[in-house]
This record gives sequence, C-alpha cells and structure tokens, in this order.
Amino acid sequence: MHSHPDLVEILYISEGEGDFIIGDTTYHAVKGNVLLYNQNVLHDEKSNSDNPLNFYFCGIGNLYIKGYPEGCITQSKSPFFLDSGEYSEKIETYIRDIFEECSRQSEGYEIMSYNLLVSLIILILRIQNEYQNSPEINTSSNITIEIKKFIDENYKQDISLNKISDSLYLSTDY
Repeated sequence: MHSHPDLVEILYISEGEGDFIIGDTTYHAVKGNVLLYNQNVLHDEKSNSDNPLNFYFCGIGNLYIKGYPEGCITQSKSPFFLDSGEYSEKIETYIRDIFEECSRQSEGYEIMSYNLLVSLIILILRIQNEYQNSPEINTSSNITIEIKKFIDENYKQDISLNKISDSLYLSTDY
C-alpha cells in the first residue's frame, strides 16, 4: 500500500484486469476503467497474472480545480472508480498523446501536454458529474457511509456538523 502526498493520480486501464485496493475496499478493474486518487489516498494495485494489467498512470502535482479542495480531483476525500464507457477512446487518446509529447519533447511539448492534460481533466470531471447524477447511483448512501466512517474514526472528539461537512467537502445544509 502506498500514497502520494503531493500528487493527484489518474489511472486508465488500457488492457488486462486486476484488483485495486483502496483503503478497505477492493475494486476489480478492466479495460476502460479509470481510477482517480486525491492526494494522500492509500492504495495498491494487483495485476491478474492470466490477463496482466496495462495502464497509464498520470500523476499531477499542484492541482487546484475551482470548487474542489486543493489537491483533489474528486469532490469527496474518497477515491473515485468509474467506467469511462463511451468516453474510453477519448480518454486513452488524451493520455497516450500526453505521454508521446513528453517522450518526444518536440518544440512546444510542454504547452501541448498541458493543454491535453486540461482537456483530460475536464472530460473526467464531466464523466464524474454524469455518473453522480445518474438515477442508478444512490450517492446519498455513499455519503452516509462516509459520514459514518468519519464518526467512527473521531467518536472520542467533539464532533460538530461543521467538522463533518468540512472533512467531507459538503455543505452543512446538504
């Protein structure tokens, strides 16, 4: 298990399958899945030996997205696991192009890589938004689990609604 104190992480599974352990939860990932880790999220990857993982890892330092906590690519402290579905090819193209630009280092590659990265992040934010607003997803139960986890971890302290909402990046009204 490891974490990155100064990096946000985007993993895109381009081939194979494997298990991703995030905290106490294991996710089975296959081609087209995207895993998003905010800074300091403890995680591990285990490839399936019969169908080995091939994935792109994109570590981003000093990330700040308006409306998100600093160092976060997801709204909650939890990592985000999603199937990129119809956007799979576009995500893979952005990531592959970023890697090619950085490998070749042709004139202007920094600007090109930066713009591709911004496009990738915007696309991922759109997918997260669609996923979270999907009627099949009961996000309130996920939030309830996060609140319970926070209370379980901090029950010996004075816990206010403000502390809970701040720790989970939610409004107190919500």
